[in-house]
Amino acid sequence: MPASVTEEELLLGFGGVSEPSVQGATGTGQRGLLRRRCVAAAASGLALAAVALCAVSLRGVSHGGGHASAADESLAAIGLDANSTEGVVSINGGNGTDVNHTEDATSTNGSSGAHIGERAGTPKKDEQAGAAHRQGKAHREGHDKADADGHNNDKKAKFDPKKPWLTRRGSFFVIGDWGYDPIAHWKTINNGTCQKAIAKKMLDHMEALGDVRFVLNLGDSFYPDGVKSKDDPQWERKWRNVYDKKLRSVPWYSVYGNHDFQHDPGACSAHPTDGAQINGDIDNKDFFYMPDYSWFIDHPELDLEVIALEMNHFESGGQEAHFWDCRLTPCEKSCKEHANTRAVQSLRLFHNRLVDSKRKNFLVFSHYPTDHFSAAPHFMAGLRNSSNRHITYFGGHVHDVRQGDTTSIHPNVNWLSGGGGGWGCDGNNLGFVVGEISRDSKVSTYPELVDKQVCCGSKPKLEWKGGDSCSWLSSDNCINTDHIACSCRQKNPDGPCTPCPNSHKREP
Repeated sequence: MPASVTEEELLLGFGGVSEPSVQGATGTGQRGLLRRRCVAAAASGLALAAVALCAVSLRGVSHGGGHASAADESLAAIGLDANSTEGVVSINGGNGTDVNHTEDATSTNGSSGAHIGERAGTPKKDEQAGAAHRQGKAHREGHDKADADGHNNDKKAKFDPKKPWLTRRGSFFVIGDWGYDPIAHWKTINNGTCQKAIAKKMLDHMEALGDVRFVLNLGDSFYPDGVKSKDDPQWERKWRNVYDKKLRSVPWYSVYGNHDFQHDPGACSAHPTDGAQINGDIDNKDFFYMPDYSWFIDHPELDLEVIALEMNHFESGGQEAHFWDCRLTPCEKSCKEHANTRAVQSLRLFHNRLVDSKRKNFLVFSHYPTDHFSAAPHFMAGLRNSSNRHITYFGGHVHDVRQGDTTSIHPNVNWLSGGGGGWGCDGNNLGFVVGEISRDSKVSTYPELVDKQVCCGSKPKLEWKGGDSCSWLSSDNCINTDHIACSCRQKNPDGPCTPCPNSHKREP
């Protein structure tokens, strides 16, 4: 047996005995559902241990192994021995699935705790999310082509702007890391000019397309540390006053970025409704649409599903995943616990949709690029699975818009779209991604960029008095109040902080 089993491997029971609608069931229909999921696990190229775990979970459906024949059938269908569980975590068929995760993972018990294979949200919530789809009939054609590296090299399709519905089902935008703050970033990027230039380009492109259905918002919407409530004035300053009302007339499908959680009450609470950005009313365009931390919505008119994943647990990247920004919240320990739980729910949701969805296309997004998921190899395998549909994945966090140097999900398509103009000039490409869905349900994606000179070419040159000792003052956080800091602020009254002794950040 391996020294450790990742939460990702444990999740790949794909809705085994612990799924609420299946637990304790004896009907052949429920066993058939489990069998299909086990076979799907094998077809996705999953680890032997994970597939066996799935099948053994099926064996335990009746809490006593009464349906061993169904489990044996499932294993036989994928060429495995029903009696071999070498390398598999122990399963307690009498009391449900009892799994102790490795460090930084949630302890799971099939009878009383969170369940392996359970959906993020209730079946009723899933049904409501799936039923909430957009109105409108505008369409336009695009083409999706992936090269040998899994990159998308599509060209914009020719179309009649007066009749886009003749060639296309609809279109969408993708943007991340846009929440510019005039105090935190007044030196690193041109005083909000970049964010506003990108917003203007989005509006122009929306009017040219004529059929934008939604915006995928990849998070870090409110630098530097998120909003505290629905009444926070940052909603007005950083979103409503920047993006035209027409751009906000379609839902902004959203997830949290790492910065968004720092002052958000949801970081310290297990209840989704405590999250300041959570909003389940798709008709309320004063806020983003985010009914839960992880969620999905069905668009039958576009032949696609949108799947939003809360993956801040993977902020650190690497094999030892953890949510680094929890140290900047009032509740570091519980913040990390909640982040881990939400990541587990996200992975369950994704794998369940792989099995249950009938749509030809998935648009999957989180705050992070694929480079961050080395601790979740089966999630990456799922993103690469093109057996039943085409998947396009979008991540942000890195402040650029590009393809080609993040971990490939070939033959599917992968984008980095974190160059929304909110953070700085560390990326080469600033803008957003456009997606188009053709009449034959093919997804085409391409970048729309602004001139980097607009964002970074004429930053004000700061002349700090007091020499090198005050050079740090441009990024002063107003916390240090020693004699050097106070002297520098006194000499530079136009800096980001008021002078001591009551030093604080200046109002924007």
